[in-house]
Amino acid sequence: MSSQWQYLLNNLGAWQGHFIKLSPHGEERSRQPSCTTLEGLDNNQTIRQTVQVGDQVRVWQYSHLARSVLVLPNGAFSQGSTQYTPVGEFGAELGLMHRTAAIAQRLRLVLLFQRGELQEITLIPEHLPDSPQIIPNPIHPQTIPKAWQGESFTVYADWRSPTTEISQWDLSNLGVVLPYQAIAQFPNPIPQRSPFSLSVFWLAQPDLLYQLSRHYDQRGGWTALTLCTLRPR
Repeated sequence: MSSQWQYLLNNLGAWQGHFIKLSPHGEERSRQPSCTTLEGLDNNQTIRQTVQVGDQVRVWQYSHLARSVLVLPNGAFSQGSTQYTPVGEFGAELGLMHRTAAIAQRLRLVLLFQRGELQEITLIPEHLPDSPQIIPNPIHPQTIPKAWQGESFTVYADWRSPTTEISQWDLSNLGVVLPYQAIAQFPNPIPQRSPFSLSVFWLAQPDLLYQLSRHYDQRGGWTALTLCTLRPR
């Protein structure tokens, strides 16, 4: 069993929440209740994934990960386009995980672009049945620490060895503020012939900020996924 598959098993369970459609500026357009269930089969060699959004249900079953997917040790993950082109659709999903003895929560963000311009944001706050829900309020920049630091862990699309380094962030880099203590950060429009990243931030606790970023190089190729775990500086 590969380490990537083992990391994915952290996502097993019935994740209850909402699919919330937002404008590129963060205004809510619609929301529907959801339940995403990942069930391990054949001694967890296979996963059955059932997604119910409103009255619609879809089921997948898989025993390996696509090349467009990377997973981090705590279960955080990203999937999406492996190559950006300025023509057609481009997008990615970024999924964060927060677990303690009493809490099991996920926060997922989907960014969809058309011809390099962001069209829609989907925010998916989720929790397991025995866990409290994510606080629905947006972050208020005046009430949180201005400067953060911690460690970043990066996995690579070409399967080279992961790397770690010290990471810092401050409120001067604030992106689009969303409900559920989240921030989305992305270029809009996506630049030509320049590297760029798609990121989600989540204030999981007053003194704990996660950042998950999907990185692309100057040719538009997907290169890496980085998780930063940050504390007030």
